[in-house]
Amino acid sequence: RPLPVIIQTVIDRIVRAKEAIDQHNQDLNIIKAEHGWKPNEANAICYYRLRNDWLAPHVDNRFMSKGPIVNLCVFGTAYMTYSKEKEAPAVASKPQQIKVLLKCRSLQIMRGLARYHYTHEIRNEDFVSDKRVSLTFRCSPVTETGQTRPR
Repeated sequence: RPLPVIIQTVIDRIVRAKEAIDQHNQDLNIIKAEHGWKPNEANAICYYRLRNDWLAPHVDNRFMSKGPIVNLCVFGTAYMTYSKEKEAPAVASKPQQIKVLLKCRSLQIMRGLARYHYTHEIRNEDFVSDKRVSLTFRCSPVTETGQTRPR
């Protein structure tokens, strides 16, 4: 099924926003349509600090989603903690743990080392706001092909 029109509109605006940003900012080049970023999955997540919600530490499955994962914070603020995955030689000289402030209306692009060699989580005590809502966009080969396991 195609993504709903409202979600596709948000994706189109994210891609077009690149044109309004300094051309020297290479980080956003990864989400330009001509570089292959065309998400086919989107999910909305709502967290409530007072309900003790949290995001468990994880690395997104490499088969279930390929390329960058893009997260748009549409309401609330929180800190996301990145922690080195066990036995990840690619990040041996990098920090063990990094906390990133995700403000309302921020756009987070997870790729490279952060995407594949660090877990990410939001602990309940790291919610700055009582409520946080985010939209996560990804490209899923499973959604594209209907295939449920790697070949």
